[in-house]
Amino acid sequence: MNFYEPAHIFSEEERRSEKQNSSDYPEGSSKNNHIKEELDKFYRLPYAPKFAVLLKGKWGSGKTWFINKYRDDLKNEEKHQKTDKEKVQGLKTLYISLYGVNDFSQIEQSIYKQLHPVLSSKQAVIAGKLVSSLVKGHLKIDLNKDGKDDGWNFSIPELGIGKGQGNQIKDSQYGLIIFDDIERCLIEIENILGYINTFVDSEKLKVVIIGNEEEIISKHPNYPAIKEKIIGKTFEIEPDYYSAFQDSTKKISNPQCREWVAEKIDFIKELYEKGNYQNLRTFNQVVWEFERFFNILPENFKNNPEFLQEALKVITVFSIEIARGKIEASSISELSNKIGKGYMKNEAKTKEEKEDAVAEDSDIYLFEKFSKYYPMDIIFDMNDLFILDLGWWQDFFDKSKPNQEQLEDLLLKSTYNTEATEDWVKLYHYWQLNDDEFNYLFAKVREDYKNHVFEDIGEIKHIIGLFFEFCELGLLSDAKENIFKEAKEYINWLEKTGKLDLSLDDSIYRDYYYGLSFSGSKDGCRQNYLDLDEVIKKAKKSNREKKMPMYAEDLLEIMVSDIYKFASLICITKEKEEFECRAKNYYSEPIFTYIKPEDFINKILSLVPDYKKINSIFYYIKERYIFDEQNLFKKQMNAIIGEVKFLKEIDNLITSKSTKENNKVVLSIALLQKANKKYLQPLISKLEERQNKLISQATEEN
Repeated sequence: MNFYEPAHIFSEEERRSEKQNSSDYPEGSSKNNHIKEELDKFYRLPYAPKFAVLLKGKWGSGKTWFINKYRDDLKNEEKHQKTDKEKVQGLKTLYISLYGVNDFSQIEQSIYKQLHPVLSSKQAVIAGKLVSSLVKGHLKIDLNKDGKDDGWNFSIPELGIGKGQGNQIKDSQYGLIIFDDIERCLIEIENILGYINTFVDSEKLKVVIIGNEEEIISKHPNYPAIKEKIIGKTFEIEPDYYSAFQDSTKKISNPQCREWVAEKIDFIKELYEKGNYQNLRTFNQVVWEFERFFNILPENFKNNPEFLQEALKVITVFSIEIARGKIEASSISELSNKIGKGYMKNEAKTKEEKEDAVAEDSDIYLFEKFSKYYPMDIIFDMNDLFILDLGWWQDFFDKSKPNQEQLEDLLLKSTYNTEATEDWVKLYHYWQLNDDEFNYLFAKVREDYKNHVFEDIGEIKHIIGLFFEFCELGLLSDAKENIFKEAKEYINWLEKTGKLDLSLDDSIYRDYYYGLSFSGSKDGCRQNYLDLDEVIKKAKKSNREKKMPMYAEDLLEIMVSDIYKFASLICITKEKEEFECRAKNYYSEPIFTYIKPEDFINKILSLVPDYKKINSIFYYIKERYIFDEQNLFKKQMNAIIGEVKFLKEIDNLITSKSTKENNKVVLSIALLQKANKKYLQPLISKLEERQNKLISQATEEN
């Protein structure tokens, strides 16, 4: 007789029909079907085998998902039984997660709640606290095979062991008890296994243990000796991409999105394999993130399969690496620079050094990993690679509400926009044009450029880049020198007419803008772009300096009306909400040198008696100069160090004021001097020290 001979429930014909109607274990796609069949045999035994079954697998391999699907199958099978005669003892299961469990009473409570859902409900607990008594137990197991009892002391529950409430489990239809996450249990391994063994020794129960055995062995060398006394059969759960993916896609509420994603299992599986990643838990996150992205797309992009597939790739890759801890959602915008640095570092190393560096250096890791996800020939064309601006993707993953307006603007100029209306965007995708279309668009854009139709500096830089590239391809007879001369004249025109964007937004100096890489910026036109950027920076700086007195007056008004806006304008911060203000703030410009100290003091005194706001102003001024020696923004610190003179004049004005007037105490002056002493005076000392250090360094260099 087969040891696992199952009791008859369904005929083979019924079973085949049931399997065909189930999408949980699709034929040919579930790697773990054989384990399901073995568990079927195990739980259908008419007696307790006196040993447990272990389901092992790495973290994220789908162990918990597998057992939950199996439990659902048992529930469905129970529902199909039509008469009491067909009903077999033990179809129900008890499930206990040992994650974080540090006391046996927690396990008992979990079992009790499943046996008595009504009595253990929130209302019942509030009505009267339920306390289950524990009895001391002693399990005799010889660990070192010396013939002596090595003795484990632990507490066992009065549940299912044959005492008191014991018959509640064995006389019920609970035939399978499952202990999950055993490697994450905080109880010592020998004690928790000894505890579980009390269930293994029961008359009716079958026990399944789930865990990462590799992790257990690494932490508990004595585990193998204990295991052989309790666990009689071990099965390894393999990552089952197809079944897990099907389960995840069912959760997509948008039917159009669900139908499209359901066809992409092989595509996603390939990305997981390229990334050498087997944690199936991220499937749910990938699917959720993609549906969130899909729902905010314009209709024409929802029906663009090429775009959707590239977007799914970006979301899958980012989700994997974020879950892996190799990318921070809050720093996705820095990814292009990190991969570029990784390439440079990697090139300078020997083969042996490279292997070690991948594990130790995050930049090299990212370069190596993204080289696998994406073809090498476009690995540096980051914005085309990720279809949208990296800054937008950062907001998408790091914020609950991505910028819808920015998305639509980026999509408008996207390579995938089949309905692009702007002529320069169509020309940007010149490789998709026939000869007549190209000649028409080229002539039209060239004419509009000469007539100064374009006013957005980003668009203008893109068009200049196209001219550089066409020159390289021999499509434009003008020399690069002439193109550059025209570009300078265009920027001068913007400057003189007041149409030049004067914000400190540095995105214009990156290799992409509006989600599009600048044409030829990585090839023979690189130096032309660098020269062009210098022209733009010089023009912006000249215009901003002319307007700084006006900006300074505005800043004083903002200081008294909106303290938080004032802070965002003068301080550099890593807080995301305030970070967006950088493009228009003065964190790297000596704005205070354009303010008269007397005007500043008068504005401060106008706030009396709001001393909280006055203290906040002084606090944020101090925060403006908080820079580490190794801080990335040390250059900005050096740019505003000249404000020391302004601060010293403020200090002198405040200190010179008397706290008494006409034999009366002037509270406002006293409190102002207190704030000055707390914030400004220590700050001035530090800045003077810094200033002297810079002077000394400059002297040594000369």
